[in-house]
Amino acid sequence: MNENMADSRSAKATDYDQENAVGWGLAAVSSALLEVAAAIREAGSDVASALRER
Repeated sequence: MNENMADSRSAKATDYDQENAVGWGLAAVSSALLEVAAAIREAGSDVASALRER
């Protein structure tokens, strides 16, 4: 979901003038960072589950 938001925000950043592009670009970066954080959280959960099973 966040990946789609980041993609749409990146596209909007190129569609608007420079001032709006900065804002949309920052929004796209924020969405991408949220996606990375979710992936890290999921990987950590998988590791914790694997350790509990041992």
